[in-house]
Amino acid sequence: MGKAFNKKYYKRKRRPQCWKRGNIPWNNKKSIQDDANEEVNLRLNEEASPDEPTYREIVKQCITPGTQERILTTISHEVSQQSGLKKVIISMGCANSSKKDQESSKNNEQNGDTCAQLHEDSTGESTQSEFSCGQQDTEDQPFNAIKRPLFTETLAPSSFGDELLKPFKLRPTKIDSTCFTEHPSVHENVIVNLHSLNNLVALFIDHANTRCEYPTPQVVVTQRRGLCIQCKTVCRNCSYDPGESVKLYTECRVGTRGQMSGTINESLMLSTMKTKVGPSDLNFILSALNIKPPAYSLMYKKLNRLSDTMVKLNEKSMIRDLKQSLGQSPMISVETDTSYNNRMQAGYEASTTSFTPMIEQETGYSLPLSAVIYNKVCSSQTCSHENSDKCHRNYTEDESMSSTESKAAAENIKRIDNENIVRVKSVTTDASAQVQNAIKNHATQTGRPISHELCFIHRMRTVQKNIKKLQLPSIPLPKKQHSIYMQRLSTCVRHRVRRELVSAHRLYGPSKFADKAWPAVSSIVRCFSGDHSCCKRVSLVCKAHLLQSYNSKFLPFGQHLKLNRDDLHIIQSTINNVLNKTVLEKLRNLSNTNKSETMHHRIFTYAPKSNSWQRNFRGMCASGLHSSKHGTGLSTIILSETINVKSEYSDPFHVQMIERDRKTNLHRERKRRDLYKIKRYNTRKQKCNRNIRCNSLYNLNDMSIRHEHGYGLDMH
Repeated sequence: MGKAFNKKYYKRKRRPQCWKRGNIPWNNKKSIQDDANEEVNLRLNEEASPDEPTYREIVKQCITPGTQERILTTISHEVSQQSGLKKVIISMGCANSSKKDQESSKNNEQNGDTCAQLHEDSTGESTQSEFSCGQQDTEDQPFNAIKRPLFTETLAPSSFGDELLKPFKLRPTKIDSTCFTEHPSVHENVIVNLHSLNNLVALFIDHANTRCEYPTPQVVVTQRRGLCIQCKTVCRNCSYDPGESVKLYTECRVGTRGQMSGTINESLMLSTMKTKVGPSDLNFILSALNIKPPAYSLMYKKLNRLSDTMVKLNEKSMIRDLKQSLGQSPMISVETDTSYNNRMQAGYEASTTSFTPMIEQETGYSLPLSAVIYNKVCSSQTCSHENSDKCHRNYTEDESMSSTESKAAAENIKRIDNENIVRVKSVTTDASAQVQNAIKNHATQTGRPISHELCFIHRMRTVQKNIKKLQLPSIPLPKKQHSIYMQRLSTCVRHRVRRELVSAHRLYGPSKFADKAWPAVSSIVRCFSGDHSCCKRVSLVCKAHLLQSYNSKFLPFGQHLKLNRDDLHIIQSTINNVLNKTVLEKLRNLSNTNKSETMHHRIFTYAPKSNSWQRNFRGMCASGLHSSKHGTGLSTIILSETINVKSEYSDPFHVQMIERDRKTNLHRERKRRDLYKIKRYNTRKQKCNRNIRCNSLYNLNDMSIRHEHGYGLDMH
């Protein structure tokens, strides 16, 4: 019970709800109990104004008889302690009873009986103390103000969930819930397990043989769990219902707690880890097959859990590779490169994630030894970014993503050293000064020298790019063909440099590579211009001294360079700057970063750059690393066994995964053949020369020929 009535107390506090309509003035000298009784009588009066319906009308019109008693019980729980409204509760409670009960309740009220003798709660105990209809003297009894108007309590939605009421309407109507349920005549497709389907058929066969003369089976879906369904077979002839439902799926234990998961729901998310398909794509595919897809919340929940499992599985695999494959050689050579989800631009940094793997170059299997992923975004809006186990953001917004390459390279070397299995002796990267400084700093801290090597392919691309952008005024061709001439010249220089360096490495090895390659590279322009005096002595490729086998068809337009000395000196100086002796020392092994580039291609196939991966980018990278070592099919089988999704060798899943790896190996062997390389070279050559048409109408200067072959209207 609340505090006793005090005039000053109610002046300080909020006014009672029954005075909001203005029917009772605040300064009325009547007691609070009399004011409340007068308000109740006004609401219960059948002759009230039509603008304000009575509570009895609201209960009868807005709530079905089947649920009036339960809703009124909820209302009475809120206001049962308020003695001034006991008449209201009793009057509304009696409205739920039958006519006989209502008549008897009137007689009982006249005789002084209570409604609690007619209405008992679910436990069978009498509620006379709560619902007393007798007149009582309440002048000295304290009174509590109503928390909310009874009108609002009546219109509030039921907590039992049977009725859906709109509280913002005066007389809300029940929402038809049939539009949200499955129609029995919907012809949808489902995915079932054949072994479980036998149990469903066996139950109905028993009924057809013993009970029903004309059995008419009908399969009814009783429960859904994503793609997993439970069904039972009923008979439309005799209304037979087996009662029990049959699970048309198999189950597996994924976590240590909770109920078992459906195998098909777990297997569905394996495709999101090994392809670029996401939950929205799965929803579209299943809908196109007329299969009811799982909820997005279920798919994202399983994807997040599967991503964390993939990260742990890949870490164990990399450590096992270090022990088994590289344990015999304590010093190894590695390569590394960094990729971003958005290209680095001057003045603007759109990249939010970076991926830096470190791959060995000793075994020939391209085993990934470590990988560092930096992420600037977090999927949670309320995360404090302090818990590294739950938060996937490990790079602050203030730091630049362009500096992650050096930090990731140093972190990868540190992780490999911490395993105490092998040591890194050389690192191959592209021409990044940041990585070179990071390697020097790590070597200084550990006191162990680590050499830095440059990627051979990246250096050849640099040679071609620098030659192509030169401006040579002495080219003996029209200005329109200068770009074509420089394109061909840069290609010729690149191929000649590549052949010279490869020959020097094959004949003299890494120890004498720089001493033999430098003179050969310095005489390339003289050879192209027709001066072969030094070719016999320093060149490892030119055969000009053998006049019968010499041919200049590889040069631009099939002839020697007819340029002045200044232009020839510019070309040779460009080659010498890109391939000086210091650079040639770092190219002595002719190593490259092709394995890292291939890894980047696989990663951004699983996680396309068009999406912003806030939560599962680390899992996608781990999936790509694991697939590069084991193959996509075998990696998927290992991942499925990790989450307890078992499969037999004869199952379609196992067969198709092995077939996928077999086809991948066949394509890999085909690409290594000379016939494939020649075909690819000719195809690329045709595409490159497609825009070069010497006799095209767009390049002819003769207006008469252009007029003859023009198909436009002659307006002259």
